[in-house]
Formats: sequence, structure tokens, C-alpha cells
Amino acid sequence: MARYLGPRKKMEKRFELIPDDRKKKPRRKSVYGLHLEEKQKVKFIYGVLERQLARYAKEALKRENSPMYLLQELETRLDNVVYRLGYAQSRQHARQLVSHYHVMVNAKKHNISSYLVKAGDTITLSKEMYENPLVKEAMEKTKSLQLPSWLSKTGNESRILAIPSEQELPKEFKMDLVMSFFV
Repeated sequence: MARYLGPRKKMEKRFELIPDDRKKKPRRKSVYGLHLEEKQKVKFIYGVLERQLARYAKEALKRENSPMYLLQELETRLDNVVYRLGYAQSRQHARQLVSHYHVMVNAKKHNISSYLVKAGDTITLSKEMYENPLVKEAMEKTKSLQLPSWLSKTGNESRILAIPSEQELPKEFKMDLVMSFFV
């Protein structure tokens, strides 16, 4: 099965990313159920496939601090970086910008959203995309938001200052549960 393309709000309610007004009866989950739900949450938010996440997890298991390393890999994907920089309204929008050759890394066009950026890389959009109404709107919305400290943005050029440290990574995931799912 490919990426989830169904109703987004339904999944956001399921993973408690947005409030749900309906009264639900609390259900106990097994240990496996907790691990599975956390893995599915990560897959849904970052828009990765099962095989991709398993590959990232396998690579992370070889590292010392594997849950942090897995989250670093997901955060440094090109589609996520474009989203974090405020060029796109969502990760799906960022993925589309990348796949349509509108994103340049170190002055070279890229269309692979899973490309892992490195410290020192420069990211820009193609010139015509700065005039795109959706990109303009996204950039206006994110002007007031604080960029992560591992990214910098001056004008139309953005730079990856470093790989995100443990303190700079999002805390909404229980990555140890995700890692233990793949063990």
C-alpha cells in the first residue's frame, strides 16, 4: 500500500493531533498495539512508506542513540526541510514542490523527496515558484513562526546549519516505541 491518501482529519483525530469532540470509550491497548499506533503515526505525519521507515529504522539500529537518529533522518528529508522552512503549507505540499523540480539544493534541481540534506546545504526554490500564490501564502503564514535553530533563512536562500540535535527534535513522538516495533 502506498502513502495514506484518505481523509486527513480522520487520521489526525485518531492520533490525537487535533481535538475530537465525540465522546469515546477509552480502550486498553496491548503493548503491540501501542508500538503499532506510534509507528503508524510517524508514517502518517512524515508521509513515508512502511519499507522506507523500516530502512531508516534498520540504519538507526546500527547507531548508538537509535531513536534520536531515526528522528534526525526523518527531519532531514528534503520534503520535511522545505516544510520547516515555510515554503509549503504542509508536508504534502512540500513533497509536491520537490517532485515537480521546484526545489534546488546547492543550485541543483532535485525531485526526490526522501533526499537527506546535510549540514551546509543551501536550499532555494525555482524563481517562478516565489510568485506562486500557494507558496506566497505559506511564506506569509510562517513569517511570524520561529525557524528551528538548525535552519537559517535569509531572503530567498535557506541554509542547513547543522543536523538537528536531540533538544531541537519534535517531542510529539515516542521514538523508542517505534524502534522497538522494528526490533
